[in-house]
Amino acid sequence: MESLQFAPDQSFAWVFVGLLTLLMVLSSWFDLRAMVIPKQLAIVTLVLGLLVNIVRGFWLGSVGLPAWQMGSNGPWVGAIDGLLFSIAGFAVGFSIFFVMWILGTAGGGDVKQFAAVCAWIGPLWTIYLLIGTVIAVALVSGVLLLYRALTRGFRSVTLQPKPLSQGTSPEGKLKLAKGRRVGWSVPATLATIVVLLWVLRVDLGLQEARTRLPGQESVKAGRQAS
Repeated sequence: MESLQFAPDQSFAWVFVGLLTLLMVLSSWFDLRAMVIPKQLAIVTLVLGLLVNIVRGFWLGSVGLPAWQMGSNGPWVGAIDGLLFSIAGFAVGFSIFFVMWILGTAGGGDVKQFAAVCAWIGPLWTIYLLIGTVIAVALVSGVLLLYRALTRGFRSVTLQPKPLSQGTSPEGKLKLAKGRRVGWSVPATLATIVVLLWVLRVDLGLQEARTRLPGQESVKAGRQAS
């Protein structure tokens, strides 16, 4: 069962969102600039996702809160639970985009980067991110289609998702320039920001929690008394 509280505190939640957003913005920048995302960035994203969730689990366990599936059984169990949460997210993300790669709708870069991002957010939010990314791709494609149609006519428009691993060869760039392909990275970045702000709205302090975890009321009362 998913924990009612994802982050140990509000500061951690904002750092979590900020770091992942920065990594996604970097991936979009590389994709737009060179039409390829460095393998090193995917590795860094994956490693940080694992470490962040281990720290998150340890912290939650130390205050008697569950990180994911293993309950509130101390910091070390929480750390293991956080690691399993991260690995599960990576596995789900990799599986989804590996199937898309087989179908030819995503490149090898898509598989690595998306799976690395999912190591941050776990299996359930991976589904949310995929849905959000597909919606974002449709919206971005629609805007580009409309712009292209208004400026050059409908016949000159070709829009389809572009694999991140397209490469930087002159032929690849020419094909992209003519086809106006829509990459996964920018829509995925937009979807990540929206999904994180929504699912972490309570942890970020953007919305008051409706259901409090055991002990939270007493903590809040103690703070108000002081």
